Amino acid sequence: MCPGNFVQAVTTMATQRAQQMAAGYNAIKHAGIISCPECGIKIRFQYNPEQIVDAHAPNWARTESQGGMSPVYTFGCGGDTTKRLTILLDAHASITLTGHVGKELDQLELLRVPHDKSGKPIGLPALRVPASAPAVSDDVVGVPPIFTIVYGGRVQRAFLSNIQITETLHGTTIMSAGSGLPTRAKVDLEFVVVEDKRLLVGGSGSSGSASGGGGAAGKRASAT
Repeated sequence: MCPGNFVQAVTTMATQRAQQMAAGYNAIKHAGIISCPECGIKIRFQYNPEQIVDAHAPNWARTESQGGMSPVYTFGCGGDTTKRLTILLDAHASITLTGHVGKELDQLELLRVPHDKSGKPIGLPALRVPASAPAVSDDVVGVPPIFTIVYGGRVQRAFLSNIQITETLHGTTIMSAGSGLPTRAKVDLEFVVVEDKRLLVGGSGSSGSASGGGGAAGKRASAT
């Protein structure tokens, strides 16, 4: 191969790779999983997130020390550990039976709805695929569902604190052309990590129930 053809071939490969990356395709990275078996939720997202924001705020108590050079600090209680990351759902980059990601987005939105102890939601958000709606609980009070997320080599239990969905493509597969359902979406997730499930009170996916009724998931046991 002459030098000119070699340079052209390398340039073409680089351009194709850049186009694939811009479209969201990255075969090197592994898929992640979000699951809540009690709620009937299991979502595979195609790629590990490019960026993970990890925040933790320990609770220190400051006490003035008479005659001392500086105040005295004592550790009160560990604060919540929160994570923020963006995941990608793409019907073009994974084999799906439906040709869209509408059901996966609905399941993500169900994680922001309180559930009863059996894992049924106490209400439903506006669903993209109503046919896949779960049965609704008769309870009027619930707790956040606890889910497991596998990403970036980590496995953590958590409950959702914020979600923002950006749908970027619709009806771009043969199976979704008629319905116009989303085929690609980026989802910004923020969740609170449950570092010790023994401190959970009530709720689906928790390790126990509160005496006299379920309390809020993620609520810490009160010290006596």
